[in-house]
Amino acid sequence: MPLSFEAAVAQAMGLTDFERSVNSPGHSAFHLERMTLLAERLGGIHLGIPTVHVAGTKGKGSTSAMITSISLDHVATLGATTEKIAHEKAGIIKQGTPVVIAPQAEPDALDVFRKVSSEKSSPITEVQTSFTWQKDQSDLSGQSFTMEGLGRSYEAWIPLLGDHQIENAVTAVAAINTLVDAGFPVSDDSIMQGLRDVRWAGRLEVMEHEGRTIVIDGAHNPYSVKRLVEALREYVDVQGRVILVYAALGGHSAEGMLVALAPLEPEAIIVRSRHPRSGDTTRAADAAREVGIEVVGLSDTVVGGFDMAIERSAPGDIILCTGSLSVASEVLEELRGIEPEIYPNLRPSTVSKVPQP
Repeated sequence: MPLSFEAAVAQAMGLTDFERSVNSPGHSAFHLERMTLLAERLGGIHLGIPTVHVAGTKGKGSTSAMITSISLDHVATLGATTEKIAHEKAGIIKQGTPVVIAPQAEPDALDVFRKVSSEKSSPITEVQTSFTWQKDQSDLSGQSFTMEGLGRSYEAWIPLLGDHQIENAVTAVAAINTLVDAGFPVSDDSIMQGLRDVRWAGRLEVMEHEGRTIVIDGAHNPYSVKRLVEALREYVDVQGRVILVYAALGGHSAEGMLVALAPLEPEAIIVRSRHPRSGDTTRAADAAREVGIEVVGLSDTVVGGFDMAIERSAPGDIILCTGSLSVASEVLEELRGIEPEIYPNLRPSTVSKVPQP
């Protein structure tokens, strides 16, 4: 009997979901053999479709949307060093297939990509040495920049904020240039339009609400939070207080993110998102106090914490909502009147089962 759309979604969401699971299997369980076997049984469908693989710790979505580098994240699964994580990410490099490497903050990661590319005879383009770029102008609507490399030059504009988004854009253009050289026709006009039209929710979104400046960013590891703080100081006139609405997922470096947020001297409201792996508020509050952040409230929901921030703040203050994509999405639901997607078969985790950083 055919399933309704709602029933199909409910059934799919009831299957194994390692992103939401509070008891993920060990690293040894994450392999592609079963998927490869399935694809082969279906006639090798994975081999007949032109594909661009995008891997990285952060920036994958932004780069793919237009607009990626390696840092510590998911250390329990991928490894505790950038070198180990880079080895995992380098698994997408295929024999003889061109590789485009985004600017890397960690030399160890770049060394791994060079080694694997050499072993697989894959031509490599390193964005940070093959391209130059310069930001021209920026405001809260976006930023313009120029870039040159591989015999091409562009004057571009993107509606995303932060120097890291320009790096993502340059990486995306470098990948497109590689596709063009391989025979895939993409015009310069199409490239520029793709950059102009990109929209990526929860990435340094700035809006006004009840006289407050609301900043929403899904940064969920220390490096991304550090870049967020840099961009916040560049684009937002921070004159009043910073009220932080914060929650991290288990398995992410909550302490490292809080260290990066501490220079803003925020008043923190620690919340818990609907995500089953959202961390315990009491432990997160203790971690915040340990790095010198004043904790002014706890909430079992993101919306409850956001309402507390509105009540506590005054016009001119900044409310910064970050720590996970779950926090960003739930605040955006509230501000934009979006009906949340809540699946009854996804049970909230108990506090005792949430992996703590």
